[in-house]
Amino acid sequence: MEKLSRKDYEDIHRVLHETMVSPDMYRRQVLQALSLTFGYDKSIFWISESNGHLVDPTNHNIHDHIIDLYCSQYYQMDILYPMNIKEKMRCKQVIAINDVMSTFKYEKSLYYQSFMKEYGFYDELGVYLVHQAKLLGAIGLVRYEHEEPFNAKDTFKLEILAKSISFSLANFLLLEEIGAQKKTLEMLSNASSTGQILFNSAMTIYHANSAAKEICSIHFASQVIRNPVQQFLQEVIWKENWKLGLISKILLPTRQEVTIYIMKADISKDHYAAYLSLSDEKEVHHLIEEKLTTKERDILAYITKGYTNEEVSKELFISVNTVKRHLQNIYRKLGVKNRTSLSYLVMMRD
Repeated sequence: MEKLSRKDYEDIHRVLHETMVSPDMYRRQVLQALSLTFGYDKSIFWISESNGHLVDPTNHNIHDHIIDLYCSQYYQMDILYPMNIKEKMRCKQVIAINDVMSTFKYEKSLYYQSFMKEYGFYDELGVYLVHQAKLLGAIGLVRYEHEEPFNAKDTFKLEILAKSISFSLANFLLLEEIGAQKKTLEMLSNASSTGQILFNSAMTIYHANSAAKEICSIHFASQVIRNPVQQFLQEVIWKENWKLGLISKILLPTRQEVTIYIMKADISKDHYAAYLSLSDEKEVHHLIEEKLTTKERDILAYITKGYTNEEVSKELFISVNTVKRHLQNIYRKLGVKNRTSLSYLVMMRD
């Protein structure tokens, strides 16, 4: 193992300190810190899709037109592209060209001859940002032919940094996803005539749309209640000894019947959604009957109770891949992208 000096460790600490920034600045700041501290002055920070393809590049000292060309014509040839080195990535987070092939073979490769050499690049180093066995992104570093190639010390320093960068990126991506989901779901739920209340097992309310607030206010119209939604959770839903999939009905003072349906919200393990549907609205099982096949309805029933794909496969005696395929069909038919949206939208779509 390459031995690092005290200065090397101080430089690593400096990079970590300088990248303590807001999520929207993080990737650019990482590349800038690597450049100023270690001299890695030509780099790209990618985000990984779930299938391992790299997208949304943030670049440092590499022209946009070169990146566009790479994305359109050359990425599949790249020796260090994640899809080409899956086995190597199981063992290391930082991979050099000579970890994959000899210098002689690399210089004869189509990737080097048609792309790298064409733009004056020679050496390349890939930093793969993995968290909980999932590839989140990658940092690509390149050097010109006249520059010193990447060495073992570079690899060792980046291996140390990769773990911290991966952890930070995971948190930022999670925050970004939650923020986007919250914004989308609030927009959709507030446009719905179905009441929606997002809460946890301690009856803490995270969101209630305008329809839910109105229904709860009508229910307690004869009383002075400071928070009708909270009171509704405690007096109606909690009193019913609530559970996933629970369907019950209450009668409002206006003589309108309200159907209460409780589903798992896929934001976290302890989040649930209560849907309040007035009697003149289309109930969820009507929508499901019209759109989904029998098998898809069976799978949806388990999913809305919080079952994992593996648990559904055991219950229905089908493979996990079959469950995933049916789930994709359900998403497509109901016009949603994930389980969270499914839990919300299945009760609000006409």
